Amino acid sequence: MRVDSDINDTYLRIGESTNGSSLSTFDIVGHELGHAILEDRNITLLGYGGIIHEGISDMYGTYIEYKHQGFVDWEMGDDINYGGRDLQFPKYDCWTEYIDDLGKHVYELDIFHIHDMSTPLGHWFYLITEGSSTHNIPALGIEKSIRIVTDALNLMPVYTLMDDAKDATLNLVIQDFGRCSPEFIAVARAWEAICLNTGYVNASGRIETCDITGPSFVCEETDAATFCVQGGLPNAHYRWTIIGNKSTQYTSLIGMQGNIQHGGTCLSLTDFPKLDYYPQTVTIKIYSPTAGNQFFNSITKTVQLIDCNGDDPTCDEFYSMVEQPIDEYEAIAQELQIQNLNNEFEEPHFIKVYDASGLLLHSKNYTNFDSNQLPSNQLFFIVSLGKNGNILDTKKYFRIGY
Repeated sequence: MRVDSDINDTYLRIGESTNGSSLSTFDIVGHELGHAILEDRNITLLGYGGIIHEGISDMYGTYIEYKHQGFVDWEMGDDINYGGRDLQFPKYDCWTEYIDDLGKHVYELDIFHIHDMSTPLGHWFYLITEGSSTHNIPALGIEKSIRIVTDALNLMPVYTLMDDAKDATLNLVIQDFGRCSPEFIAVARAWEAICLNTGYVNASGRIETCDITGPSFVCEETDAATFCVQGGLPNAHYRWTIIGNKSTQYTSLIGMQGNIQHGGTCLSLTDFPKLDYYPQTVTIKIYSPTAGNQFFNSITKTVQLIDCNGDDPTCDEFYSMVEQPIDEYEAIAQELQIQNLNNEFEEPHFIKVYDASGLLLHSKNYTNFDSNQLPSNQLFFIVSLGKNGNILDTKKYFRIGY
């Protein structure tokens, strides 16, 4: 059987099989009409383009037979025992199985080689239609699957190769359904199943289906930043989690429960906690409990909080401020130890309180000092003085708050 046509003027020449049976079955005729559709989209039959023609035409043949008989039959020409291609159990279900062994120039491919090489493409169509528990592929059904293929033809170049077909279908489902959709996951995982890399597989072997949009660097003074899910399942519920220092002290437009925001396609932060130094890293994580792991993996985005106006210490500066005064006061305490012994019988009259950076916080009468008035969870240095201002005692004090 051959087809000489475009979509508006199609001629089929129908012959017989070697056993004398007519080849005018719905799947075979539908296959030849598939060639007419591809020719109408200017996708060439030449060279490897013939592989695309044969694979996609098998999809149309399967679909047309399904419309006639009401159920899907994945073997081409089975009604006349033609021994055609089986899209469910193909001769080659991995693209690389055949091309690695072929070793022929593109224009030396004969019709039998082209049909054999098209079987992984037909199997890809089977996988997105029926789904696969082995490859964790959701079933889209034949009506949606053939629509995806047909619409993707508009995105394929004249000399379409397998990678072109892959990219066209991926771009189509991203555009029409979104990166978190079952349609995208089915198409992407089916390409991976027939050994074509999609570029959407993460280090654990899973296909990443969503991204988080938003800034990678945020000025801490702004106290505001918005992160949104890119793509997404319709009506999905999202759970946003902030991971980092003082993560429970962020506030958001929707509202935080600890470090988690329940709901919303965006996390709009409205206030940041004050951190000891900058820059610091915070991680934004999103998950969809309604979609689950089959359709949605946990996606994260790393964000750096930057001190843009330069009024806060760096990490090195912060720890030098904390550690140096401690050493300094230890030395002072040792130097005054003898003096303190000489004055051990004198009652304190004044008291001075310094913070860890050496800043004087209090200087008052000893009897009016209450350590509970100091800020909690900080280190202080308390110096007791006599009536004449002589140092009687020095000690470190860590105020624990509740």
